[in-house]
Amino acid sequence: MNYEYRINVRDDDVLRASFNQLTKQVFAFDFEDWYRRGYWGTKYIPHVLIDNGEVIANVSANEIDFIIDGQKKRLIQLGTVMTNDAYRKQGLGRYIMEQILEKYKGKADGIYLFGNDSVLEYYPKFGFQKYEQYQYYISMDGTGDRSQNSVGRELLRQVDMSDKKDCEQVLHTIENNISDDQVLMVDNLGLYMFYLAGGPMGDMVYEVAMEAGNVYAVLEQEANQLMIHQIFADCEIDRRYVIDLICQEYVGKVTEIKLGFTPHKTEGLLKRKLYVVDSTFWGMGDDMKRFGEEGMMFPTLSHA
Repeated sequence: MNYEYRINVRDDDVLRASFNQLTKQVFAFDFEDWYRRGYWGTKYIPHVLIDNGEVIANVSANEIDFIIDGQKKRLIQLGTVMTNDAYRKQGLGRYIMEQILEKYKGKADGIYLFGNDSVLEYYPKFGFQKYEQYQYYISMDGTGDRSQNSVGRELLRQVDMSDKKDCEQVLHTIENNISDDQVLMVDNLGLYMFYLAGGPMGDMVYEVAMEAGNVYAVLEQEANQLMIHQIFADCEIDRRYVIDLICQEYVGKVTEIKLGFTPHKTEGLLKRKLYVVDSTFWGMGDDMKRFGEEGMMFPTLSHA
């Protein structure tokens, strides 16, 4: 192979620009704003092939620490898998994948990715297995009374993440998040802020009225469904109670509320197998099969 193989393009202005250009072509977004804001840290690592100074293919390795049922695990999530159209069918993605798997052999508790449904025969060639995830949700039957506000004031305030003070308070809360979620991404402020600071979920952050401290929820409403992507709190709270508060606010507005994380307390919640188009869960490592066996999912804000 006559192409140059490089790890990480973050600090090379020319290669980063080329990497972003390819990302725009394939995924219709780029990482430049994330970089400029200072949130692209050392845990998101592009592995690229270069031809004549241009990035022509990439697979990124995301080093992510999780707390899974009280145990800390170092996992590697693969993402931003892309090849320039002019260089397809040369095995470039396979070459990069092999380099990454060799690099992390014996150095991680598991490796996983969310793959396109059209390549179901591709990832098993590298030793990946297809696993299930499960999502908790609440069916809103239209009953309930929004006038019964147990907090006594506005329950939710939309946060302006372009406001420095608001953004810093959210950032502080994420850094000091106290949670007993069954699967929790930790020590990865950069990935959280990819979504929340100028990213695709920048207008979905809400402050939840709580006396105990700072509590924020990332809420996305689409038609008659609401997704609670994550709840952050810098204090001890009952997350099940916060979920109930949010449900109270959305009575009559949605027919279903889905959770983008796996809570510790699941009483009263419904559970179903998770299916997302073009996001099949592939993994290797003993911890991966636990997600299906124990009814868990990777938090939506941990997808890279």
